[in-house]
Amino acid sequence: MNNKIALHAHNFGHKNIGDEAMAQNVFNKLKKHGYDVYTITTYEPPLGQSKEFDRISLSGIVNNYNNIIIKIFLVTVNRLKLKTFYAVYVKVILSLIMGLARLHKLNINLSFVFPRLYKLFDAFKSADIYVRSGSGSLNDIWFWSSLMPQYAEARLAKLFNTKVYFTGQGIGPITGSYRGKIMKEFVSCVDLFTLRDKTESESFLNSLGCRETAKYASLGDDALDLPTEVKSSFPLIDGDYIVCQFRSTDYQNKINEKCWKNIADEVDKISSEYPHLKFCFISFSNGIVNDLDIAKKISSLCTTGVYIQEEILTPEQAKWIIGNAVIAIGQSYHFGVFALSENVPFFGLYTNEYYKLKHTGLLEWYGMEEYVVSMNDNMEFLPRLKSYLDNKDMIQEKMNEINVDKKNNINRVFETL
Repeated sequence: MNNKIALHAHNFGHKNIGDEAMAQNVFNKLKKHGYDVYTITTYEPPLGQSKEFDRISLSGIVNNYNNIIIKIFLVTVNRLKLKTFYAVYVKVILSLIMGLARLHKLNINLSFVFPRLYKLFDAFKSADIYVRSGSGSLNDIWFWSSLMPQYAEARLAKLFNTKVYFTGQGIGPITGSYRGKIMKEFVSCVDLFTLRDKTESESFLNSLGCRETAKYASLGDDALDLPTEVKSSFPLIDGDYIVCQFRSTDYQNKINEKCWKNIADEVDKISSEYPHLKFCFISFSNGIVNDLDIAKKISSLCTTGVYIQEEILTPEQAKWIIGNAVIAIGQSYHFGVFALSENVPFFGLYTNEYYKLKHTGLLEWYGMEEYVVSMNDNMEFLPRLKSYLDNKDMIQEKMNEINVDKKNNINRVFETL
């Protein structure tokens, strides 16, 4: 093995194309820069990574549905909406884990009782760096289930004198003084945060007074420079098409049926105005939530025929299809990352503050915040689409310049880890 060891924490295997793109891209960069990589994940390691190096994440331990007792507790708490019980449970479990880690550092070994946990401790003990790929979970929605376990992993790294890097992160919304205090403590454990949006996350951290205690910089998303892979069987490549992605949930609520009728009406309006433009719907999630279900629902509401790409795509294939479109319309943040990184404008749709912040932070890099669209209002795609088509060459040239600069800056960080 090489002398340098990296612990790479990520969400690969969650059946979400955005998570898999970030995990794979960061994993490849760590390998390129000479690291042997152990992975920390709830699901599975990236392609090319042996499972023998896999370590379960603290989120996977806290939310362990394979343990029947924990599963019964978690399901009961969720169904009865006992959020306070869940918060107490998470705090107690993570406090116990930190206590065991301190004993382990003193060579008091209880690995015969907690073998998987001590495997994780040993990984932190032997690693030079801990790198967490952005997972979009440093916010109120995932505060207890994911943010707190990630904070504990950062504390474990510091306990064992391992450098800590959080890359491609978006932060917020985080409300309340307690959660703000935890976030400030969290940031103080990290040697470097790279932020995926231009101003929102950094402004929030500055408001907490984090500038004095941590290094962070707005650079862009971990999946920005993911390579593409030609999808040779894709039937629309010889024509102009608009690529779309829709999802039944915004992570807080199931989206109102009226939204899908509004989308279908907009598709019909665009098709009437620009009959040469075809519509292609793709999936960005192939797990518990399946984007194709909504694609088929919207298609049934349209008078215009649309093409639905039903075959499951790799992140590289999805990026190629999106990158060859005229414009992209969708809810997923990484759907937008793929489009914009290939100089394709993106209409970012939202129904809650979380996604509004994500899309605004992303499109702000390109000065295209007017492309952030509420699904609860009259969406009016046509004026924006017409404006783009009238100025396409100039806009794409500007986007390309921004992307070159962003990709150079992101890779420069990995060269200095």
